[in-house]
Amino acid sequence: MIPWDLVFADDHTGFEFEDRPALTRLRQEFKRSNRQVNAVIVENLDRLSRNADWHQGLLLNEMKEYGLRVVFWIQFNSRIERAVLGAISQEGMEQAKQRMAEGNIFKAKDGRVTARVPAYGYMFIDSEGKPSEKAKKDTHYAPNPDEAEVVKVIYSKVGVEGMSLRELCIYLEDRFTPPKQYSHWEPNN
Repeated sequence: MIPWDLVFADDHTGFEFEDRPALTRLRQEFKRSNRQVNAVIVENLDRLSRNADWHQGLLLNEMKEYGLRVVFWIQFNSRIERAVLGAISQEGMEQAKQRMAEGNIFKAKDGRVTARVPAYGYMFIDSEGKPSEKAKKDTHYAPNPDEAEVVKVIYSKVGVEGMSLRELCIYLEDRFTPPKQYSHWEPNN
């Protein structure tokens, strides 16, 4: 049985090598002199990385250098099979990235919002003006009534009164809750 603290699963895309916290933790774990395991079980090659050009080879070589045995859920018959399946996975990922980029361009040309998170003071609505599930694909902006007062204050203080951003943040701090992902109002937010 594998303890949960030794299960490394990223909820990130295999597009990138960086910004994968669980992969980073796994690499730190197997490089430790007092590591807890001598084998890594990989469900599928593309779960390790979808970049067959160098990510997969780097990671597999790094694990080998540290004396780890790599076990794939479904074993490969040869390195050639692993390389071919890795290349197929990478090609599929690159095509998916291209389709997403083209989709965003099409969406923007169609006058829809391409952001994944609404800008402060706004909410996503569909083309019928409703905040519905449809707004994920048919995305438009509308003022967010919960944040409208804050936006008016910001425009008034900066645009009319000429308040600096630092002064504005101090002013807002005790009066309004900052945007969701922040604990304080900051000039660079």
